[in-house]
Amino acid sequence: MTADSPISNLKQPWLQLPPKTGKGGATETLKNHEAFIVYRDLPTSERSIALAARRLGKNEKLLEKWSSKFYWPERVAAWQRGIEEIEAERRLQQVRAKAERLMQREEEVDEQKHEVADEVIAKGRTLLKLPATERVIQKQDGSNVTVRPSRSAKHAVDLLRLGFDLKDEAIASEKSRSAPIQEAIEYDLKLISTTDDTKA
Repeated sequence: MTADSPISNLKQPWLQLPPKTGKGGATETLKNHEAFIVYRDLPTSERSIALAARRLGKNEKLLEKWSSKFYWPERVAAWQRGIEEIEAERRLQQVRAKAERLMQREEEVDEQKHEVADEVIAKGRTLLKLPATERVIQKQDGSNVTVRPSRSAKHAVDLLRLGFDLKDEAIASEKSRSAPIQEAIEYDLKLISTTDDTKA
């Protein structure tokens, strides 16, 4: 649609045109608009005045006249752009919803990592507090098992290392998610301060 077109300022030019909006001040009648709808709704690859005329049982020359007088090609183009914008917005909403679901899952996993890490670290600390002496435990069959402190200490260290690794993973994941948000906040703050400086 060209900027100087009489229909360029219409938000939905595919609707019936306001009175005297056609070329030479022509008014689009209901019959004219119904013919436009038939033309508009033809598949893009097949859309033609000739096919619309056959569908409507009207003279092709008459429809060519209406098409020119009431800006059919421009209105169809605007209608298609509107559909494409709606579809793009729908896809964008799907992408946003998917990203939000993913972020929620990541947050849940990070929270679970923190919980498990706390439990593992607590278990490791408990093992570290055990006395550093050998213990002899009698089994049900009457034989003895010697528990050496070096084994429980190593186990405690392994648990602590695992716990802190889980904590580090969760924190790194949280930081990576918050970095773009922080950048956006900083950018907005810079814009605000720049605007304030220009006002002063």
